[in-house]
Amino acid sequence: MIIPPNSYDAALGLHAVFIEMVRPESVHLKLVLETYEGIAVVRNVEPDSGGNQVRQVLLIVGDFVSVAEDVLGEFEIEVPLRLLEPTEAMQEDLRRQLLGELDEFRGCAKYATPIEIP
Repeated sequence: MIIPPNSYDAALGLHAVFIEMVRPESVHLKLVLETYEGIAVVRNVEPDSGGNQVRQVLLIVGDFVSVAEDVLGEFEIEVPLRLLEPTEAMQEDLRRQLLGELDEFRGCAKYATPIEIP
């Protein structure tokens, strides 16, 4: 699988690659990618969508794009992956989730309390 060059998100400092695959294999992909420390983090985009398909986003560190492509290429031999073209809304939701700006976090003491460093 080739990581699209336009997948780089400057606000996150990562390549955000959206994929769809069969649900049972999504855990396997997560374990494979996260075993290679520092390459990527896998997050479900629609965890409660139901059905047999799951949408995920791969957050790939820029220095490891070629390694991630190799790993995904090998994985794709056994499990079909579909690369998704993210909408602006999908990208914005991801930024908000990762940067802690979703409304569900506003007012929550865990996220709203600033940490003071002595």
